[in-house]
Amino acid sequence: MYRDFVTRDDEPAVGRREPGRERGEQAVIIVLIVTCEVGFWVLPAAGLAVRYLLKWRRTSLALLLCEPLLEVVLFVVTAIDLRNGAEPS
Repeated sequence: MYRDFVTRDDEPAVGRREPGRERGEQAVIIVLIVTCEVGFWVLPAAGLAVRYLLKWRRTSLALLLCEPLLEVVLFVVTAIDLRNGAEPS
């Protein structure tokens, strides 16, 4: 009777992702998270090594100030990904 009847729920969402649909985009977020985690440990270690072993104060300050910037980048990219319809998991 209503075989050709299409509702809004039956149509694909335009501009939103469906969960589990885009594996490539999930891989990008996972790689970004892993990279930021590695940077979370490498930047302070490099900053402290440069400061106390090489005595380069300005360079160490730049390295240590990149730490919060790295976390802000991760936060913004994750927020954009969630806004585009990704499910937090």
